[in-house]
Amino acid sequence: MFLRDIRGRLGICSGLSDRVTGCYNPFTMRIIVNGKPQDHPDPTTITDLITRHHLTPDKVAIELNRRLVRSDKYATVLKENDEVEIVTFVGGG
Repeated sequence: MFLRDIRGRLGICSGLSDRVTGCYNPFTMRIIVNGKPQDHPDPTTITDLITRHHLTPDKVAIELNRRLVRSDKYATVLKENDEVEIVTFVGGG
């Protein structure tokens, strides 16, 4: 099966996991989240990432490529190989 994304990149996939087939899926991108590579749909925003991790936006701090991101910038679209650090706030006494 041939797939073409909005940027015109062409991928060839059998429908099986790309980890099994080595298939390139042009509709996903790899980003690094808390030091671990993850595949996410392209495009993905910081808000999408927070939601996929079942977190609450007002209870996290986000760093994108070693720069702190303000919550009003969570609509920022992530790019291939971006590095995201997600830190959650924990209460205690």
